[in-house]
Amino acid sequence: MPEANFVKEGNQEILISVCMIARDEEEYISKSIGSVIKYVDEVILFDTGSKDRTAEIARQMGARVFHGNWEEDFSIARNESIRHAKGEWILVLDADEEIDAESGTQLRKLVRNRGVDAFEVTVKSELPESDAVKYDEVVLTRLFRNRPNYRYELSVHEQIRPSIERSGGVIEKSSVVITHHGYSRTNVQGERSRIERNISLLQKALVKDPNNPYFLYQLGSTYKYAGENKKALDALLRAESEDRGRLSLSIREKLYVKLGQINLDGKNYIDAVRLAEKALEINPLNDIAMLVAAVSLLFMNKGAEAYRYLQRIQKLTVRSLRDDSILEKLISVCRSLDFSG
Repeated sequence: MPEANFVKEGNQEILISVCMIARDEEEYISKSIGSVIKYVDEVILFDTGSKDRTAEIARQMGARVFHGNWEEDFSIARNESIRHAKGEWILVLDADEEIDAESGTQLRKLVRNRGVDAFEVTVKSELPESDAVKYDEVVLTRLFRNRPNYRYELSVHEQIRPSIERSGGVIEKSSVVITHHGYSRTNVQGERSRIERNISLLQKALVKDPNNPYFLYQLGSTYKYAGENKKALDALLRAESEDRGRLSLSIREKLYVKLGQINLDGKNYIDAVRLAEKALEINPLNDIAMLVAAVSLLFMNKGAEAYRYLQRIQKLTVRSLRDDSILEKLISVCRSLDFSG
């Protein structure tokens, strides 16, 4: 592959820098850089110890590559990548993420807005095919001005938003979408389990800050993803207890959905419905919460109420369910039991 160099030099404007961190991501790195390269002015890759061709591939595609050790802290790595950026704006992208053309073309328009310091984007994480849901969505601040006081915090599930807010920065929403492929993979960094790594980092973070509802939520979510529902329930209940308004609405919505799912699995149908309804108070369009409520109500012999939830799902133009077969089967059950009248 011939070496490319798209970094602008001299008096040419470097408006947007993409900042990435990676280790042993040769399978994905070219797709990630390739998806964004035409919309930005430089790509920075901070490599934390790859043993494969990750750094070589990135360099051949025109990225400026820097090397350092993995310190068991994502914020340290993120901030090191940002330190090398020359652009006026930073776009943070993971090595297993891609940005589509529609979103890419928006970037330069967004950063011309003088009254804004950062933008939220939607990160859609693909889930394994065994999951009933196609993807998990989360809104994150990933596009922001390159300022020395804007830096990442937290060793895992790191965030830039708190430092921007403390500095009085203005954050606005955008329609930019980033697709994340990582959750459909079991391993990270070549060999190590993603679940094992994240649990270890979250447990270390909770030693320092044992009542942090965000860490507790992420720990519970990771245990749930691993199929350890008892540990997940304990951590998520603690997150709910310690929340007291500290979690964002989007995280609180996900917390209630996950608690509802676990209670449904544990046949605690009354609690499952209650928690699903709390999620729907935050987001009335959450189809997973509707599904949890509908299935729980069916088990409670409240088919008419279940059918109304299923009808609400059916009317949604955008659903996160992997396919409609589950929905169709449940509606068929309601109709066969004459709950649809």
